[in-house]
Amino acid sequence: MLAFIYLAIAVVLGDAICRRFITYVSQPHRWATAFLGGLLISSWWTYLSALLFPRSASPLFWGDIVFFATATAAIGLLRKRYQVELSSPDANAARFEKWDWLVIGIFFIFSCWMMFATFNMSGGMLQIGQHEYPDFGSTVSVMQSFAQGANFPTEHPFFSHELIRAYFLFYFQAGNLEYLGLNPAWSNNILSILSTTALLALVMTLGRVLFNSRIAGRIGAALFFFQGSLSFVPFLRSQTSFSGLLQSLSTMTSFLNSGLGHRGEDWGIWSQNVYLTQRNFASSIGLLLIVLIFLLIRYRRAERSAEALPSTAEDRAVMEGDTDPRMGSWLSLANLRGPLSPFVFCGVLMGLMPMWNGAVLADGLIILGLMLAMFPLRREVLVLLAVTALLAVPQLIYLKTGARPGNFSFFHWGYLLDDPSLATVLYYLLFTFGFKWLLMGIGVAWSGNLERRFFAAASALLVFAFCTQFTEEILTNHKFFNIWLVIANVYVAYGLVRLWQLRVWSTSIPARAAAALLVITITIAGTIDLMPIHNSRFIEMGYGGDKLVEWVKTNTDPRAVFLSDRYMNHQILLAGRRLFYGQPYYAGEAGGDTARRDPVYKTLFESSDPAEVLRLLYQYNIKYVAIDDPIRNGRDLITHPNEPLYRDHFKLVFEDAESHYANIRIYEIP
Repeated sequence: MLAFIYLAIAVVLGDAICRRFITYVSQPHRWATAFLGGLLISSWWTYLSALLFPRSASPLFWGDIVFFATATAAIGLLRKRYQVELSSPDANAARFEKWDWLVIGIFFIFSCWMMFATFNMSGGMLQIGQHEYPDFGSTVSVMQSFAQGANFPTEHPFFSHELIRAYFLFYFQAGNLEYLGLNPAWSNNILSILSTTALLALVMTLGRVLFNSRIAGRIGAALFFFQGSLSFVPFLRSQTSFSGLLQSLSTMTSFLNSGLGHRGEDWGIWSQNVYLTQRNFASSIGLLLIVLIFLLIRYRRAERSAEALPSTAEDRAVMEGDTDPRMGSWLSLANLRGPLSPFVFCGVLMGLMPMWNGAVLADGLIILGLMLAMFPLRREVLVLLAVTALLAVPQLIYLKTGARPGNFSFFHWGYLLDDPSLATVLYYLLFTFGFKWLLMGIGVAWSGNLERRFFAAASALLVFAFCTQFTEEILTNHKFFNIWLVIANVYVAYGLVRLWQLRVWSTSIPARAAAALLVITITIAGTIDLMPIHNSRFIEMGYGGDKLVEWVKTNTDPRAVFLSDRYMNHQILLAGRRLFYGQPYYAGEAGGDTARRDPVYKTLFESSDPAEVLRLLYQYNIKYVAIDDPIRNGRDLITHPNEPLYRDHFKLVFEDAESHYANIRIYEIP
């Protein structure tokens, strides 16, 4: 119950703050902004409050107490000092807004299915989808380190003794909701579902702001689930019969493969799996859209002197009265603030993002930088960027401090292509997004000057995706494509609307037939890629009532560090404790210097010198040593394990006599 009260306060707080600065065009726009803005602000608010009590028995308890008290007071103060009646939309606009809410409801239900189909809890067992299992090892461990541990100051659970350098605030908030009463699956899924739904509501708003078209917004949001790849072609060619196709779909557990041999395809890089494994991604894009939509509304005012936008003929043809010619600030309180304060606030939202998702911040700065050059209001946008830098740079310095130097060049041509050329890059783009390019071209061709400039600014992300490298893992450049596609989908939708309305020789039949065919071609791959999610098997881990989890929570300090096998997922991590050295890929991805830790880890598990081992255990504040069959069998880095040393010199405090946990034995370090 406390978790839901917390969320309600976060949303109301977000609304009380955001509506002072943001111009809204609809109720869905308002509440999507309130949720995402409130989520970001409340997460920082609670985290910083908890950070004030790092040595208390439960820092999160005090963080929540401070948040509940101060946030409630802030809401009351804001409402008391800012009592302004919000005008309501006219009856016609309200009628069509009901359709928006219906579409958003469908998105919500579909998001519920996706999130719970890949992460759930039943009968005390934590269930993780097979495709999400590797990434969830890292993110769920971060979540649990707050929910069940006391991870203040914050370290990565896979790499203790060093401050965290990963984007963790979303998972902190998920852990906080678990701390307030939800189970791990529900706490993570609720944030993920609401974030995805809010993102799609903002995509709908983007379509309306760009083209004054609710239809384009709704279709653009729906296309979020369909990437448009031509990978369905080799898949369908491989099927010998219709019954064979149905059989393949019913048992399909792998995502579509292009046959081109590019990395990431088996992982589902062009499917919804991106958002299912990276649960903080949707909310991050949504926060960026809040700022971009705000700027687009301001640009329209600057260019049209606040004149009402004309309703478009194609929307009247598709749904009479669907457009709203009064797309102004009927829900806005922003006009009552100073001329620069809304831009300062948007800079604050952007500046708070490095700990939420720094990659999206980088992508957003690319778009904003080009908008600064291509649009008016340069002074205001410079203020926005300055505030962003003021808040973001200290966080970026913090995240980079102590991190191992990257062994890569910033300039990298070709993304994942082995022997890239302009021709292969173009082929990759054409194959990856298929017939969306055609509809996108139609949408851009029928767009106005403002819409074309915005599309050009967003499309710079494609150039950066193919020409730069920000991390050692070039695959992470997929975020450039994902963010660009969210924006481009609105242009695809507008192109579809224009094509639907096109009349050739006084008839619209050919154009509508072409539009229907194009809808099939851009959605079929995404539809097929939903089958691996539906057919995915769960990998289960004991959690609720699990013997080892309960023992760790009851008998060890919440800040305890374990020396163990380099686990990806384990009950020790689910209990909120940290590992000296977890799965090396994710430890390294989080900025840990794995090359320096490897020899220390090897010495701790292979040295026969008790004095040397004890010195290292104390140096790295290791309180428990867990030895199980993977260590004994030399499966990983360890080839000659020294378990007799620990057995002879340290107290055995837990033994897996029933062989439920690979015969684990846990020794306590005095």
